[in-house]
Amino acid sequence: MKKILLVIMICALLLSLGCSKKPMIFNFLEYPPYCWQDSEGQAKGIYIDIIEEVIHDRMEIPVVYHEYSWDVAQQLVKDGMADAFITVPTPERRLYTDISNEPLLSDVSVIFTQRNNEKLNEIKKITSISELKNFQLLDYTGSGWAKENLAGFNIEWFPGIKEVLLELASGKGDIFVQTSLLTKYNIKALHLEDKIIEIPTPLDQIHFNLCIGKNSSYVHILPDFDKIIKEMKEDGTLQKIINKYQ
Repeated sequence: MKKILLVIMICALLLSLGCSKKPMIFNFLEYPPYCWQDSEGQAKGIYIDIIEEVIHDRMEIPVVYHEYSWDVAQQLVKDGMADAFITVPTPERRLYTDISNEPLLSDVSVIFTQRNNEKLNEIKKITSISELKNFQLLDYTGSGWAKENLAGFNIEWFPGIKEVLLELASGKGDIFVQTSLLTKYNIKALHLEDKIIEIPTPLDQIHFNLCIGKNSSYVHILPDFDKIIKEMKEDGTLQKIINKYQ
């Protein structure tokens, strides 16, 4: 009888150990090629591939993905109802998340405008963020970069990047400032190449980092996460993931 009880106890212990890791809840905005949800409800994109490689495969932590509007995605992490997201570090986000030292990827912020904009020659001469004050800007709600860098500017807000690009293409506003890779990918996907052009003068260098809620049970993984990301940069694995979407 004692042997049977011992076997039951060992099995229960092994079962509990096998189920001890609750999934990390990763929130994201529809933001191709960085992240989006396909027609079958599967999370896709650069961020997802990196998280799967680093956190799921190498760190052996299960991950669940949820798509929300950007404001909601961030608020759920702030409220402790989700664990993480990837974005540009800002002072506000540092109040409720711990942020990786190693960026997952970096890009430059540039200007996008209409090919037939009457102010095109003026727009092409812009070399600094402060010069944007003379123009009507478009952006999406929840953009931390716009909130931090374009405060007091004339901005009309929209739900997401697709809406911004469609409105810009229709002739609304003058300028959308956003990272090059992201915006060119979406312009191509929306077939707006004949409507919108990129002004390639860099206005800012943008870094995208993993942000984990301060109350998350996974906040302790950041040092290991940084170490793996650094290794992936050195051996080319990270660039191979990014190259798939260019």
